[in-house]
Amino acid sequence: MQTAQERRCASCGADNKEGAGFCWRCYTPFAPAAPTAVAARTARVMPAPPSSGAAIAAPTATSRSKGRAGLIVLGLVVALVVGAGVQRMLNPTYHVPESIAGEPRLHDAISAKFEQTMAQTAQKYDVSIESAVYGAEDAPDLFVVLANGHAAEDADELFSGFVSGAASAGINVDQSATVTGTHGGAEYRCVPMSAQGVDAAACVWREDHSVGMTLDASADGDITAGVFAAYDATHA
Repeated sequence: MQTAQERRCASCGADNKEGAGFCWRCYTPFAPAAPTAVAARTARVMPAPPSSGAAIAAPTATSRSKGRAGLIVLGLVVALVVGAGVQRMLNPTYHVPESIAGEPRLHDAISAKFEQTMAQTAQKYDVSIESAVYGAEDAPDLFVVLANGHAAEDADELFSGFVSGAASAGINVDQSATVTGTHGGAEYRCVPMSAQGVDAAACVWREDHSVGMTLDASADGDITAGVFAAYDATHA
């Protein structure tokens, strides 16, 4: 029974907390298509997962856990790129590579769904976004989102919006373990996050011509490894 403190999803019928920006079950956004600055930082943009396809319908325990890491990224992309006011570049300078630190770019059901959702987000908000997933097919562990453009916000403001978006989406963020610094021509911010049984290191970078985000589900204590490897491969 729905209470006054809940909001029912019109798409799947799940009850959500009052004021939720998206449905916790199917990720249908409650926010309007043209979000305000606050809504842009809290909206989920992933449509309901497909109901068929062997790679999705019957994953191994490992792939099911690692695949859920992508949901964390999908819940933060609007906060990172749209909320930051990224102005697209007509001639993109950088592109996601075919491998990062020896891990191949995946072209399977999980990565295809992830890239499709990122492409839809890019088109919706008129931002130049590329995305890719890396690792083994049964255990994707590095998710990368790259926006070619200039961010209106500085690195601290960008990270603050990123963390706020994560917290609003119900993701656990350990801000006490935040790591900041510079790498190449970028300022980066990294923080441990967890959601849906997945522990990961989420990082953002900002420089004059690109804004990037990584989610590393195999950080093993080094929460900067994923963003360093992704930045280096992207800028090689």
